[in-house]
Amino acid sequence: RHQRKKDELHYLRSQVTELEKDLERLKNSSTTHTEEQTATPPSEADVTLLWERVAQNQRKERVRAEVENAKLRERLEGQLKLAKSLEKLLRKRPAEDEALGGRHDSKTRPRTATGVEESTIFALLSGRVDTLYERVDSVVNEAGLAVVRRERNEAQVKRDNFGRVCVELVDARVLPFGVQDVARAVWKTLTSKRIELDNGYYKAELIFGFWQALDCTDDIVRAEFCVTMRLRRAEEALVRMHIFGRRLMQENRVVMVWATFGQTEGAPFGMQRINLSESGWTLVEDTAGDVPGGSIVQSCVRLTPELDDARGPKEHVGVLADLVIGSYGLNMQTLHQAVENCLVQDAL
Repeated sequence: RHQRKKDELHYLRSQVTELEKDLERLKNSSTTHTEEQTATPPSEADVTLLWERVAQNQRKERVRAEVENAKLRERLEGQLKLAKSLEKLLRKRPAEDEALGGRHDSKTRPRTATGVEESTIFALLSGRVDTLYERVDSVVNEAGLAVVRRERNEAQVKRDNFGRVCVELVDARVLPFGVQDVARAVWKTLTSKRIELDNGYYKAELIFGFWQALDCTDDIVRAEFCVTMRLRRAEEALVRMHIFGRRLMQENRVVMVWATFGQTEGAPFGMQRINLSESGWTLVEDTAGDVPGGSIVQSCVRLTPELDDARGPKEHVGVLADLVIGSYGLNMQTLHQAVENCLVQDAL
C-alpha cells in the first residue's frame, strides 16, 4: 500500500509539472500572436478584392485558432486542478483509511451492473433516481449551491460514503429568461433525438430492434451519451453511458435528477473496462432579484470510477484527470449553447 501511494504521488507530480509546462507554452504562444497582430501594418486603401478575401480568411482562421486555444487552456486548467486535488486527497488517504475502517471493504460498496442487459441497467437506474430526489436539498447544501448563487464551473476530487474516489462537478449558469421557460428549454435539450458533441453524441430517441428502445415521456428520459476522447500521449478512449432521468415540478423551482452507468474502453485500458457510476442533480430557480426576471440553472454531478486496486497508478489518476474533463467540462458548453438556442428560438 505504501509503495502504491508513492507511485501514485510520483505520477501525479510528473503530470502536474507537464500540465504546467503545457499551460505556460500555450500562454506564451498567445502573447506572441497578439504582439504580431498588433505590429501588422494596416492594409492599403486600394487593396484588391482578392487581398480582401485573403484577409477575411486569415481573420476567420485567427478567430478559430483563438477559440481552440481557449478550449485547450480550459481543459488543461481543469486537468491541472483535478491532478492537484487528487494529489492532496492521496496524501490524506492513510489517515482516512484508518478512520473509515471496514467501510473500504468491497462487500460494503454498491454492486455494479457489469455484464447485464440494457433493460436491467435502466431498471436499476430508475430505482436509484428515486433515492437521489430525496437527497436533492442535502446535495445542494453540500455543494454550496444554496449559499453561492453565481455562475460556476468547478471540479474537485472527494471520497464518497463508501471510501471510493469520486469527482464532483458543480456548474451554474444565469440566463435572462423565466424559470418555466428555462426549465422547458433544459428538458427539451435533454430529450433531443440527437445532439452532436465535439467528440461524440447525446441521444434520447426511439430505437427499435435488438436493443431495448430508449424512450421519453413528459417527465422521464432514457438516453445514451457516447464520446471518444484523445488522452495524453495521443491515446484514445471511448466512454458510453446509459442515462435515466426524471423531472419534478415544484412550487418555486424545477428539479431534474438522473443516474447513469457506463464503461470505458480502448487502448489505454487494454482488455479491461472501467465502470463509471454517476449521480446528478439540476435545479432551475429564479435569481432572487439579482437578475430581474432571470433564472439560474445549477447542477451537481458526482462521478465514481470503479477502479481495480491491482491496476497501476497511471490508470487510477488518468481516468480522473483526462476522461472526466474531456467528457464533461467541454461538452457541458455544448449543452449550455443548445439550451440558449432553444430559448432564443422560442422567444422569436
